Amino acid sequence: MTRTRLILLNGATSAGKTSLAAALQARLPGVWLNASIDDFIKMMPPGLRNDPEGIRVVSDEHAGTVALAFGPSGFKMIQAFHRAVAAMAATGRIIVDHVMFDPRFWPDWQEALGALPRLTVGVHCDLPELERRERERGDRMIGQARAQINLVHRAPQYDLEVDTSRDSNADCAQKILDLIAARL
Repeated sequence: MTRTRLILLNGATSAGKTSLAAALQARLPGVWLNASIDDFIKMMPPGLRNDPEGIRVVSDEHAGTVALAFGPSGFKMIQAFHRAVAAMAATGRIIVDHVMFDPRFWPDWQEALGALPRLTVGVHCDLPELERRERERGDRMIGQARAQINLVHRAPQYDLEVDTSRDSNADCAQKILDLIAARL
């Protein structure tokens, strides 16, 4: 059995994190929960969506980007997400789908998780493919991927990096499983 309690999948919106998490859940032994930052954003009161106190949308028509900005209450929600994930990993195992584009996210993530055994995976995808997926999904603001692609991978260091524009979900999942097995 693996020591790893948590697998973080970090990448821009539409990079394939949710599909990769499902592929991992299907192949990992035992029970692995799946938590997404999107789930926590949906928990915020509607009055804090598109509000400077909570989460607001910042558009740059010239750059063709749409970004999310987190105010004080929005960042507290991120902190709550990180601590909820840590609590779940302390008593079980979890795959986390995250988009760490705000420079405050990584330090808070590290603080919340402490010494929990984890695997940190950078989920990459080239911009043309991200934008194609973003358009086809129909549930994303067009321009989010462009805004996030140069911000999301500022991690101190990943244990593994995968590219969903080059490799299938099955291949990416296998790379993660191979690394977990190598750590046993």
